Amino acid sequence: VTVENFLRVLTGRLPPSTPRSKRLLSDDRSNILIYLTGR
Repeated sequence: VTVENFLRVLTGRLPPSTPRSKRLLSDDRSNILIYLTGR
């Protein structure tokens, strides 16, 4: 996952050809938890 692709998914800025199954179907009332871990 690249930073660019991650931000595109979060902001909904995806190409029109992106299928619904690959989109984050959220709205202004959605809560999204992002869990990051590292070593």
